Amino acid sequence: MVSKGRLAERERTMPGESGLRLFVEGGARGELAQRARRAFGRLFERAGVVRRPRVVACGGRPATFDKFREHLERGQGPALLLVDAEDPAPVPRDPWAHVRRRAGDGWSRPATATDDDLFFMAVVMETWLLVSEDVRFRSRQRLEQVAKGSIYALLRKAVPGWSEHQKAQSFDLLEEAAPALLTQHCPEFKLLIDRLNRG
Repeated sequence: MVSKGRLAERERTMPGESGLRLFVEGGARGELAQRARRAFGRLFERAGVVRRPRVVACGGRPATFDKFREHLERGQGPALLLVDAEDPAPVPRDPWAHVRRRAGDGWSRPATATDDDLFFMAVVMETWLLVSEDVRFRSRQRLEQVAKGSIYALLRKAVPGWSEHQKAQSFDLLEEAAPALLTQHCPEFKLLIDRLNRG
């Protein structure tokens, strides 16, 4: 059981943070969670987000949504949810409809949440790894609509030794993603950065 003192310390906003919580799929605990927090923090910093969110690495997809929902229900402050879309998300954008209808999700929008509180890391987070100064995605297809299997195949060709089973490696690569290129190729990423800048 976490003591009140430890809980208060955990919830305290750190220098450079906005007070906004960002519940992220992946990196459940330990060193992997630390790598996830560091990777997203550095990515947002390089994207020009001045007051960065407190990244909460949650592990699996259902656990990520549950922690986000519980945070809102307890009135613990503003929060955003960042998960893989798993399947191509609808255009025009309708994020809560996507997770409500998607097989395996069936998520209902929390009462206080809006469309500006749920964002997708394309079909899968590793999509963002294809957009770096070293790995340039070249296709006429909209990157955020590319299926998971195709993304994995492209990464295996582009990054020697890369494997979808090595999540720590993916978080390390995420630190090297190019925000300017992500903004160009991934409209959802730009929407996320704009939302983070609003606090």
